[in-house]
Amino acid sequence: MTDLHGFGITLVRLSPVDLELVRTWRNDPRVSDYMIFQGYISEEDQKKWFRTVDNAQNHYAIIIHDDQKIGLTHVKNINEGKRSGEGGMFIYPEEYRNSVFSYRAAIVGTDWCFYDWGLREITGRVLKGNRRAIRFNLGLGHVFGPPETGSNVLTSRLTVEAYERIRPGLVAAIK
Repeated sequence: MTDLHGFGITLVRLSPVDLELVRTWRNDPRVSDYMIFQGYISEEDQKKWFRTVDNAQNHYAIIIHDDQKIGLTHVKNINEGKRSGEGGMFIYPEEYRNSVFSYRAAIVGTDWCFYDWGLREITGRVLKGNRRAIRFNLGLGHVFGPPETGSNVLTSRLTVEAYERIRPGLVAAIK
């Protein structure tokens, strides 16, 4: 993944330089309370995790706006045969949450997944109680499947066709 640019956003592949920043964000309850894994992440845990995802099937990127690092986005577990992957993101600074910046980053990343990488489907997983993430995914065109019995996680699916139907309206809204 080379740096991606669009809508005032730059996505830069995650490198060891930003691991501690991401770990700090991720351990903050303002982020961790909305994540599927909510445990504390040690420095060693973070380094181990990075070694498992720094490869061609996982693309994690720092979200940058006006030279400020504001979040992390990813497409992971890419299956080239099925042309699918799992997406996700979080925005850290309070002033950027619940704003167009998450949609801007999502469009830049989703365009790359569908139009450059050639994926046909992106899935998402969110906690049932994470209403903000559910609304966000629905706004991108995701469709949620029925919840699994006994699970607190919902899974959504975004196809390239659904994205192409909703993308023009999203672009108009974020400009």
